[in-house]
Amino acid sequence: MIASEATGTFPRGGNTRKIVTAFVLELMMSRTHMPYGLAGYLPVLAKICAHKSLLALLIFWPANAFAQQQVASSTEALRRVLDQSMESFAKGQIKQGYSSISQYSSVPSVDLQVALEDILNQQPGILRRFGGRLGYQFLRSESVGDNVIRWTYLERFEKSAITWNFIGYQGRAGWMISGVTWSGQLERLFEAPQQNNK
Repeated sequence: MIASEATGTFPRGGNTRKIVTAFVLELMMSRTHMPYGLAGYLPVLAKICAHKSLLALLIFWPANAFAQQQVASSTEALRRVLDQSMESFAKGQIKQGYSSISQYSSVPSVDLQVALEDILNQQPGILRRFGGRLGYQFLRSESVGDNVIRWTYLERFEKSAITWNFIGYQGRAGWMISGVTWSGQLERLFEAPQQNNK
């Protein structure tokens, strides 16, 4: 799950999800049954090119649609990936930060791309409201049982901050990121955290 407190859950509404999913499926089928190069894709692209939310998908889909998902061997290893992503976010390198997350994410790549487009669109407003970037800070990790953990980070700006929450889940193969949320509501940091803080 990818979500933002400021804009709602990504992607917005069921129509976007259906259109994006239909596009990917049709494009994949085209590669299998209509191997005519780019000309074979033109009817599909003509149907959806005016849909704004597909811009990021059209840019990034060919590079990572069939990328092998990675898993981390431990929570420490996955935490290092998140630290790298947060370092990129704190420098304004949003695409690079999302790229690191997507390699270890169980979130569908379509949802990640729509989320990426949304946060890129919001960057000018965030900078106007919060001021310049000042870096990031790791706040805490909380675990529930042996297989679920949440890491909370603070992305700092001159006037305020954004909290980032990453959910890690241990499946059969190892640890992966199963959810990402971000919010400008700092008061939520004072809500009672889960037990087993680390």
